[in-house]
Amino acid sequence: MNRIGRPLLRVLVVGLVFLQAACDIDLFGNDRRAIVGPYGLFLGEGKFYLILDKWDNKQPCGILEGSVTELGWNDEVILANQQTCSGKPSGWMVVHVKTGMIDPPINSVRLQKRPDLSRIQVMPAGTAWDRLKRR
Repeated sequence: MNRIGRPLLRVLVVGLVFLQAACDIDLFGNDRRAIVGPYGLFLGEGKFYLILDKWDNKQPCGILEGSVTELGWNDEVILANQQTCSGKPSGWMVVHVKTGMIDPPINSVRLQKRPDLSRIQVMPAGTAWDRLKRR
């Protein structure tokens, strides 16, 4: 590289770093991690978690219309304990991965009675975030 090219490259790199730090747009996907199928976990400011569909969901509260406190999944479903955006608990939500259907909220008692759901390992959203890989 010539004498002019190196300083210009440094300025561009430093500029990109400052742009990333000062901007709410996540250019590198650090705020999203893949769960299963087209679904991902989004980490919002203030440490709240949302489930998004296909990474570009425009709903401010995600596909479950609320923040996720606990979740688990397998190849068939995502099971998430969620609170609505208004802060009211809404219970356990089941997202069917292949169809995209979302079951109405169920409580913990009904959850334990469903063998297809009771076998899913559920963890706090922060733990799930740490286990998931960036897409």
